[in-house]
Amino acid sequence: MQTNFEIKKSNTLRFFRTLRQQSPLSRKELERLTGLSWGSISAISSELLQKNLILAEKESATTGRPPERLAVNPSVALSLGIDINSVGLSLNVVNIVGASLHAVFVPLPSAQKEDLLATLKTEVHRILELFPALIGINLSMQGKLNRKTGESIRTNFFTDWKNVPLVQFFEEEFHIPTVLYHDPEALLTYHMHADRRLREARNCIVIRVDDGIGMAQLFNGQLYETGEDTSCELGHTIAVPNGIQCACGKHGCLEAYSSLRGMKAAYARKSGRDPEEFPIALAAQDEIANAVMDEACRYLGIAVANLFTLFDVDSILIDGLVPAQLPRYYERTQDYARAYLNADCNLLQSSYKRDAAAIGACLLTTEKRLEEIIFDDSMYPV
Repeated sequence: MQTNFEIKKSNTLRFFRTLRQQSPLSRKELERLTGLSWGSISAISSELLQKNLILAEKESATTGRPPERLAVNPSVALSLGIDINSVGLSLNVVNIVGASLHAVFVPLPSAQKEDLLATLKTEVHRILELFPALIGINLSMQGKLNRKTGESIRTNFFTDWKNVPLVQFFEEEFHIPTVLYHDPEALLTYHMHADRRLREARNCIVIRVDDGIGMAQLFNGQLYETGEDTSCELGHTIAVPNGIQCACGKHGCLEAYSSLRGMKAAYARKSGRDPEEFPIALAAQDEIANAVMDEACRYLGIAVANLFTLFDVDSILIDGLVPAQLPRYYERTQDYARAYLNADCNLLQSSYKRDAAAIGACLLTTEKRLEEIIFDDSMYPV
């Protein structure tokens, strides 16, 4: 049997989550949406207003007393999201409702671990000068991670990168609680927040295609986590047995064929030209470039068809730099997925946002710490 305090806590969390999703709302609207009594709504709103976690806005009215609408205070519980990606570093200060207040994108200084960590240190110190009261740092990282230790075990995009204690590095330098996430998980969380097509989804998959290929899954309304070590690496499933060597050391990985880096390498092998010319050649309808992308889309289309067959998902969303910048990549992948499924499929393309994973990492942590944010008096301004 729940105690009065446990009931109050549950009701307050329901109230606050509803307001986070749909601000601003009147007390009557909150009563209807949450199913809480008018007395509970009044008591909770009064307490949260006193703590400055929510704000009251008066609406204009021609007659009588103007109605009041409530909204989450966008200035409390600010956190920093950092997406560490082979295409660059995205740093975002994000508020409690998932809005980005300050965004910085930094091209990679080099592929060397020490250069990357030094750049991160410099950029975070700059941000802390502007936002000294951040409650957390939330990292989105490619490759294999250890959730328990906060280590980046390996990535194929940076040199000398093995068992890097990222959480320890940030906490020792900045003395701010830090969390490490696999980047597709952060990306999926962002889309669940921002994309109306996924907002009410129970089962869906997001695939990120950049220099690598990553995947995250929502299962029964919950983000599917694979345990201490992240291991849901779609990019390192085998597309071509005994195929070309992947950066991970295996042969025939999907990532070696269907990622941007894989396509550039294939174009260079087949044309004898600079791999960086691939996007230009593709835009010019170059025959070799077109054939390279067609092969890439065929293998990704097979992977997508297999995912629809293996998992009872409502939709699969493809995101990342590749479908956003390469013409026809998404459409060709969709065509191949339909062909191998022998049916239509709810394959979606996202509106690419470079900061999405950084914002999603903040949203993940905010939800996990929501109880602390609401009930720990030290976390909100006096």
